[in-house]
Amino acid sequence: PNAIPKGFVDAKKATENILKDIQLSDELYRLGITKVFFKAGVLGQLEDMRDVALSKIIATLQAQIRGYLMRKEYRRMLDQRLALGVLQRNLRKYLSLRNWPWWKLYTKVKPLLSVARQEEEMKKLEEEFKALKEALEKEEKLRKESEESNARLTKEKNDMYLQVEAERANTASAEERLARLVTQKADLEQQVKDMEERINEEEEVSAELNNKRKKLEHDIDGLKKDIDDMRLNLQKSENECKTRDNQIHTLQDEMAQQDETIAKLTRSSISL
Repeated sequence: PNAIPKGFVDAKKATENILKDIQLSDELYRLGITKVFFKAGVLGQLEDMRDVALSKIIATLQAQIRGYLMRKEYRRMLDQRLALGVLQRNLRKYLSLRNWPWWKLYTKVKPLLSVARQEEEMKKLEEEFKALKEALEKEEKLRKESEESNARLTKEKNDMYLQVEAERANTASAEERLARLVTQKADLEQQVKDMEERINEEEEVSAELNNKRKKLEHDIDGLKKDIDDMRLNLQKSENECKTRDNQIHTLQDEMAQQDETIAKLTRSSISL
């Protein structure tokens, strides 16, 4: 939270501050103009860190909600206990005074003198009850909205995690295919080089060797064609990798937006 200062901050600078704040080595990533490029395995590490932070935020939010509800219930029970004590005290006084003549006279005269005041107090109590009821309904609505938001965020987090894992598996498979193609290309190029050296050494041999040379040249043409095909496949694989990288960065942007939404909800719950 303290990695980004208040006020306007350049997006690239803010990203750099965040990466430094989580103590991520400079060798594990490179900052582009609009994107961040991570080495293999770093994205999974960041996912684990995000899950831990999100779990802490959700646990804190749940603890605050439970604490609020428990304090609310405790205040209600305390008020109920105080009210019960008042009722018991008044009942004891009433039982001790109900047969006293002056008390009987007082109870007959008092309603005639305080009807207007009782009506006013009753109206005031009704207004207070209505306001209290509205406040309780509002608190209950906020609690339900918080629970629904919590459940929705948990589901979105799980869905996003599964999607990222699937994309990561696809990217790893493409990288393996690319590595195999690069190795095959290097082997074929070495074979061509060796054959060309042998041809240069055997140019002055007999006609039989010359025929063999022509045959080797024909084979080399076939190998060159295979190399061209391999290069096309390699280019295709590189394009697929770039496409996967773009998809992964898009997912990273979406997760950043989810993190921002969670932060807003956290600040909202804290203010409540």
